[in-house]
Amino acid sequence: GLAVAREMAVKRISSAEQLATESLLPVIGEVARFPVRPVASRRLLLPDRQQREMFIFAESIDSLRTNLMLQEHVGAEGQQKIIAIASAVSGEGKTSVATSLAVSIAAATKKPTLIVDADLRSPDVAEVLGVPTEPGLAEVLLGQATLSEAVHRVGETNAYVLPAGKTNVNPHHVLAGAKVERLLDGLRAKFPTILVDTPPVFGASESLVYAKTADLVVICSLTDVSRAKQVRSAVDRMASTGANVVGAVLSGMPVRRYAYSYGYSNSMPSGDE
Repeated sequence: GLAVAREMAVKRISSAEQLATESLLPVIGEVARFPVRPVASRRLLLPDRQQREMFIFAESIDSLRTNLMLQEHVGAEGQQKIIAIASAVSGEGKTSVATSLAVSIAAATKKPTLIVDADLRSPDVAEVLGVPTEPGLAEVLLGQATLSEAVHRVGETNAYVLPAGKTNVNPHHVLAGAKVERLLDGLRAKFPTILVDTPPVFGASESLVYAKTADLVVICSLTDVSRAKQVRSAVDRMASTGANVVGAVLSGMPVRRYAYSYGYSNSMPSGDE
């Protein structure tokens, strides 16, 4: 009884409809649960079940990309300059969505697409995409490296990474608002599309700097993990800075549920859950 009462009080997000109600934002994408860690895995080398799961995951990311490109502020060529991918707290699927979306946009547009790992406290992007972890954002902002030294290409793709890098300085001092704005303005001329994997809103106030500087912001929630109250508060904080928060994404949706909802049931193995 205590466990049930606590769960009711916590009120976790379990569906797109609930996310829309709690965040007061349109849900622009539902992303299937990621079956394996490396985004760039060669799908044909995986077992049949994981191949099917990767197919469903990739389809959900491509659907999110399409919906995102249809937003009001997208340019004439169907591209947006800077997109901030945010979340209320850590562990809400933000990095998986951001990295996968960057790869999807790069493949679809066939143009250079950059993802910036702005989470200096808990960076993951470089590891996920298999590029060097440094030099990166920290070294560039501190004047210890140039952009050409810090931006790394993902294999032979059109996706590029500016990793978080490494510093012993407090991230608050590294990520001063004016420095971030100048850096992103400089990157606009080099990359048609830039995604920023921001720090979680409640873990680092500098996430609000990225939200305000970006052309649009998407907030990520994780199925049965994200708390409704935290999501709503994060949206309010970003909106208070003047950030253009255009929608929410529900990630980590069970593959079978996603497959059933979007008509992929026949492609899934009978043992999936």
